[in-house]
Amino acid sequence: MQMKKNFLIISLILIIGCIIVFNYNKIFSITDNKKQLEDSIIQSINRPTIVTDNIDIKQTIDIDNKKFVLFISNNFSGIGDAVLSKGINTKYEMDYTEYGSNIFQYRMQKTNRNKYFVIFGKNSYDKKIDYIKVILDGKEYKIKIPQQEYFISYSPVPNDTQSIFPDGVPKLYDRNDGDITNEIYGVSPTLPTEPR
Repeated sequence: MQMKKNFLIISLILIIGCIIVFNYNKIFSITDNKKQLEDSIIQSINRPTIVTDNIDIKQTIDIDNKKFVLFISNNFSGIGDAVLSKGINTKYEMDYTEYGSNIFQYRMQKTNRNKYFVIFGKNSYDKKIDYIKVILDGKEYKIKIPQQEYFISYSPVPNDTQSIFPDGVPKLYDRNDGDITNEIYGVSPTLPTEPR
């Protein structure tokens, strides 16, 4: 009788374990394959309304357990970004996607190790932008911008930082330390909103 009871308990544990593994692999199912990554982003941004049927991934970077993706589409004028989390099976789950008409998207991002302020952007104005200054919780951070058309840049910040977005609008500077914020935006810049 005891053996039969032990067999039932072990069988039940195995069944529950298989269900957990199956569901985990279903959630963390996105690979590093560019086509699958594009399809997953398209599927995410087309909820609840269809926005685009194609995107072009311009850049990706990995920081700790997160993958950050910058993309464009002919269906909107600005840039889009996506953030994914890596699971123990080395595949990814989509955290969120967003897009807009701005040339920058930015916010605080938390990984499994640290917090970072991440900027997704387009430096297409003769690549004039050399760095960006942001203020978070009253502390200033200078983030170097690579001299390329599309970029993802970031700065580590203390884990106790509360701000999700900067205090005020980030300031843009050229390599001569000149403030080119108004020149780049042409008008007063707007802060990004919560992900769509």
